[in-house]
Amino acid sequence: MTSYDPFQQGGTSPYQGYPPPPPPLPPGGGYPLAPAKGMATASLVVGIVGVVTGLIPLLFFISLPCGVVALVLGLTAWSKGRTIGAKQGRAGAWLGAIAVVLGVVGLVIVAGAVEALDDELDGDGDGEAATGTTDPGSGPAAGGDGIETNSGNDENPPPADINDDVTCSTEQFVGPKASGTLTNHSSQLSGYMISVGFLDEAGTRVAEGTAFVNNVRAQQTATWEAVAFDDVPYETCEVVSVERLAQ
Repeated sequence: MTSYDPFQQGGTSPYQGYPPPPPPLPPGGGYPLAPAKGMATASLVVGIVGVVTGLIPLLFFISLPCGVVALVLGLTAWSKGRTIGAKQGRAGAWLGAIAVVLGVVGLVIVAGAVEALDDELDGDGDGEAATGTTDPGSGPAAGGDGIETNSGNDENPPPADINDDVTCSTEQFVGPKASGTLTNHSSQLSGYMISVGFLDEAGTRVAEGTAFVNNVRAQQTATWEAVAFDDVPYETCEVVSVERLAQ
């Protein structure tokens, strides 16, 4: 049996052939650069999605969380200093901040519209139908007779924007549906929230639907559609209320 003497010249080391250990990382390390760049890229993509969806108030539930995620990822990548992805992280953080602001504005607009609708429905009584009901296939009189609104615009009231082409039908597997067109008679880019009631033979409201229309330019005509998502029999439908919000 032979033994190995480490001090013997020309001896053969039993560790011969193994690679040397890797050198230590430099101060600060180099590996965090890739994750930082990935976070910066992700913040840019999510931030862009947040800003684009934030332009539509009804999509606040997408723009708001996207903005928060983009802001956190962007600030994290930006904090790495002047490394790969720092500039992208800064841009992603700014996009995230803009998306958060747009999301909050959209939330406020939708919350205000829903609150106005709730107040209006609470004032209608126990399912009593308002005047101006329509038979299936017909619509309310031009000028919005019988349609309610919380708007104080007497010159161009929102009910007057609803055209007299409202039709009522039933979507299979969905429920009652009302559709029609509106024309923006105001001078501003506007969005609309239209509440529709579906009535039985006795004139009692048995189902309700709401239509949202965004980005309607001044004097532009747009279509709307409200579905009740409640498969109940009905005889007529009516536009109950309409709110117009400048965008």
